[in-house]
Amino acid sequence: MNNEPKTACLSVRQPWASLIVHGIKPIENRAWSCAYRGRIVIHAGKTWGRDEEEAYRHLLQIAIINRDERRQEVLCSSRSLLGGFVGSVVMRDCIGEREWYRDGGAAFDGWNNWFVGPYGWMFTGAQAFPCIVPYKGAQGLFRVPVSHVPSMEGMR
Repeated sequence: MNNEPKTACLSVRQPWASLIVHGIKPIENRAWSCAYRGRIVIHAGKTWGRDEEEAYRHLLQIAIINRDERRQEVLCSSRSLLGGFVGSVVMRDCIGEREWYRDGGAAFDGWNNWFVGPYGWMFTGAQAFPCIVPYKGAQGLFRVPVSHVPSMEGMR
């Protein structure tokens, strides 16, 4: 039996994965609720399709118009960070549409309000890794050995 410590991991497509680990996108929308709370490694998916390209261009245009160099840099680098761990966040809550709108939350507006539902995974403590750590992703919240995530080895 392997008793190696494991950590939770969530695969997210780019450019959203990079925006999450840089603290720019503190909400990840999912079709399912999650009871897990604690640090999660963010894995950048290996595909970059039409939806990702469209989102990338839209968000980059907003960043350029607003002269937001940090967001421009994060977005541009996201194109080369595919198929591996890019950082981590703390999952602090998961709320549904009813809760979100009842409490005065607003829907996605381009930068500030990222919620589109049906569930919003609420993140804090974003940390981008210094470089991508290649790793195969999986669907759902999956577990990976801590030793496979060099930037987390001290968190055993």
